[in-house]
Amino acid sequence: MSVLDALWEDRDVRFDVSSQAYETSKMYRDFKLRSALIQNKQLRLLPQEHVYDKINGVWNLSSDQSGGYVLGFKIDPVEKLQEAVKEINSLHKVYSASPIFGVDYEMEEKPQSLAALTVEQIQDDVEIDSDNHTDAFVVYYFLKGKLPEPSKNAEKTGAGEVNGDVGDEDLLPGYLNDIPRHGMFVKDLILLVNDTAAVAYDPTENECYLTALAEQIPRNHSSIVTQQNQIYVVGGLYVDEENKDQPLQSYFFQLDNVASEWVGLPPLPSARCLFGLGEVDDKIYVVAGKDLQTEASLDSVLCYDPVAAKWNEVKKLPIKVYGHNVISHKGMIYCLGGKTDDKKCTNRVFIFNPKKGDWKDLAPMKTPRSMFGIAIHKGKIVIAGGVTEDGLSASVEAFDLTTNKWEVMTEFPQERSSISLVSLAGSLYAIGGFAMIQLESKEFAPTEVNDIWKYEDDKKEWAGMLKEIRYASGASCLATRLNLFKLSKL
Repeated sequence: MSVLDALWEDRDVRFDVSSQAYETSKMYRDFKLRSALIQNKQLRLLPQEHVYDKINGVWNLSSDQSGGYVLGFKIDPVEKLQEAVKEINSLHKVYSASPIFGVDYEMEEKPQSLAALTVEQIQDDVEIDSDNHTDAFVVYYFLKGKLPEPSKNAEKTGAGEVNGDVGDEDLLPGYLNDIPRHGMFVKDLILLVNDTAAVAYDPTENECYLTALAEQIPRNHSSIVTQQNQIYVVGGLYVDEENKDQPLQSYFFQLDNVASEWVGLPPLPSARCLFGLGEVDDKIYVVAGKDLQTEASLDSVLCYDPVAAKWNEVKKLPIKVYGHNVISHKGMIYCLGGKTDDKKCTNRVFIFNPKKGDWKDLAPMKTPRSMFGIAIHKGKIVIAGGVTEDGLSASVEAFDLTTNKWEVMTEFPQERSSISLVSLAGSLYAIGGFAMIQLESKEFAPTEVNDIWKYEDDKKEWAGMLKEIRYASGASCLATRLNLFKLSKL
């Protein structure tokens, strides 16, 4: 009896070792067939598997027929098996009459039996895939990456339960792949976006990584990262010379992490600057600002719906303001400070509930200011620096979201405006900004500073980290999570 005839008679029999695995996960088949067959320099045989050092004739099956695997083959539907047998027999007759295999070939008068060709099986002292146990890897991939839950009495008995089977070996398989997987390279990073490139900075390792080129990103833009780790850039000064009616534009981009490039989205309906950005439920909110055409202060609020891919106007802010700051937390949008129509700084704080569609006042800041840094850090809204009625400021305040009260924090070492605050992995960082620096002419002028500071909570003081990081020049700063495996180290 030939091998194919035997397969035809036993077509309803499933091989226990990997029948469920073949049906559930390609990843599991890769693991079993390509990495788990060799142990201690010996071929590891599973139940109902045999090894032959020679076969009679030639199996000539394409990768499509074999299911993409060299070991074994698949014919589906099963009715096609008879046709395949006839075709293979025909090919066998042709090759038998005039074989051309590139090697010497002699047809034996009487093929040896499979029993005579069988290699003695090396017995493994480890039991694998016994009939009365469920393979934990099969369960793991069948459940789409969710580990099986231990039974309620696991703590008492030390045993676990998987799909009704109880036993110590059911919790996890006896061997694990210790090769770093793709997701293991994801790390908390500070993303610096300017008009040249988007660069990710790792403050723990002091390393920089190129995330994407950003030549189409205009200067003076604003950026935001959503709860789903989606990165957007809005606004900036861009002049479209071909558009005679509306040359000033406020563009809108989203970072494609896979392709490492910026994707253009519908621009703002009305070009504006000095606005604030918020996000709730993947929707982007552009709050107030200044009209680029008329230079008038605004109170309008625009909302971008990524599903509909369009902008809509929602409830207006109670006052017209620009140079303020906006931040989102737990489904709410907070608007703080800025300058009003009379060009005076305000200390008013508003909260917006997108579900109710209304703005409400909160406790005002201790110091009226605009152009300051802001971040959510350990349950508090922290603001630093900015412009006050007396000039640049170094003061730092924190609004406790549980008590709704403001408290004074340690001052920043230098008076600055447009400073960026980033809360990353439990640490608070201050990046860049503008300070009054004395020039060679002995005059003071606002000058951009590109350094990084870290707030040490235990000492309640600011500590310098980097004197200069050139990628921070003209950049907006975000706390995000990126996969180092996809990035190029600079």
